[in-house]
Amino acid sequence: MPAEAKRIAAENKKSAIENGIVPSKETIVRAIISQFEEYKRDSIQPVINGAGVILHTNLGRAPISSADFQSLSEAITGYSNLEFDLKTGKRSNRSRLPGLMLVALTGAEGGMAVNNNAAAVFLIVAAMSKAGQEVVISRGQLIQIGGGFRIPEIIERSEQS
Repeated sequence: MPAEAKRIAAENKKSAIENGIVPSKETIVRAIISQFEEYKRDSIQPVINGAGVILHTNLGRAPISSADFQSLSEAITGYSNLEFDLKTGKRSNRSRLPGLMLVALTGAEGGMAVNNNAAAVFLIVAAMSKAGQEVVISRGQLIQIGGGFRIPEIIERSEQS
């Protein structure tokens, strides 16, 4: 029984003991359905971005176009060569292809893709720290990311790794 259903059952049991009235099965079922309808209302759903910010942190960041999604649907709904090298038939690294693409696009020596800015800051500062370089950060960048951690904490952790 899901935790919410157990909580509702326990509340009804307590009420029955205190008041001497046992609620009907329908009353308990309605309470459980009501709770899950609330979850449904709170679940991820489409909204209109009227903020004027294209990559909005609170609105899912960068949406994928329907055409791009359709072209990717076969690869993301079935098996893929995410960590498998088709040339050698051996295990590969999932960051290999994005790295190669970034090198091709930028002419850099190497490339890597990460899924968020905090990860990028961590990796950059860790690399600079290992090379004995100093990282300077402006007060304007002493921000909290995603409500979970601050840039200075990322810098401290990356210097330790």
